[in-house]
Amino acid sequence: MKNSVLFFCVLSLPIAAVAQSTCPVTIESVNPKTTQSWNRVGRVMAAKDEASRQEIMDSPDFVVKVKNASGKQVRGLKVQAAFFDATEDLHMIPVAWNAPDIIKDGESKNFNWENGLYGSKDQTMVGWLVVVQKILFEDGTKWDYTSATASCYGEWWKNKKHPRLTTLPTPEQFMGK
Repeated sequence: MKNSVLFFCVLSLPIAAVAQSTCPVTIESVNPKTTQSWNRVGRVMAAKDEASRQEIMDSPDFVVKVKNASGKQVRGLKVQAAFFDATEDLHMIPVAWNAPDIIKDGESKNFNWENGLYGSKDQTMVGWLVVVQKILFEDGTKWDYTSATASCYGEWWKNKKHPRLTTLPTPEQFMGK
């Protein structure tokens, strides 16, 4: 089996108004195939017709559990996701996911995003990578991906015994800069 090691390095560039150099949050879990959540219940109840309700029920939500370990309150969070195809090539999702909810220091919180396009049963995704791109703190300071550490990403593999990643892509490689 091909070992999935990414040969990337993390840049350490000085950034104005960076809150801290280590990752202020931890991604505790990544699940691209959640079928039970209150988010989904609300969308099903708001659907206009049976076909719309069925479409929501047939496509999973993407759930990322994040823990705030920054020492201060998080006001906004942006993550970038990418999936590994059957040959373990990495494909970035073209839109970053945002979470405008407050995350208190020490708190863990689940964030749900619709995953209809990328979560379909017909897809050949064998793994997912989610990287924290940016954090806005309640005091107005920001943390940016360029100061990332190994704890600033989460991964999910269809095969639970798949080797874990050991490094992150650079911002240019992962975010298409």
